[in-house]
Amino acid sequence: MIIELDNKNFKNAIKNGIKVVEFYMPECPYCIRQNEVLNDLGNIWLGQVSSKNSQDLIKEFDILTFPTFIIFNNGVEFTRFSGFRSKGELLDKLLKYIPS
Repeated sequence: MIIELDNKNFKNAIKNGIKVVEFYMPECPYCIRQNEVLNDLGNIWLGQVSSKNSQDLIKEFDILTFPTFIIFNNGVEFTRFSGFRSKGELLDKLLKYIPS
């Protein structure tokens, strides 16, 4: 389940529980490929922040490369990683932090 996040809904969306947020640039080839993988993940809650629509959030979280994933725990950054990930790599990474 992919949720588009922006300055208006970001804080409320990440404030409770473990949340995974991808910061992406719409024209980035790696982000386009990553989006295909994300659409295949099924029921994992995933927020997406576009560099075009949410420059304030990109700056606030000091995002320098795309895609960058940040995992939040009750609104606080827990860990982050950058770069394209295959479905298997992404699931392995996420399952370490998301309770089943």
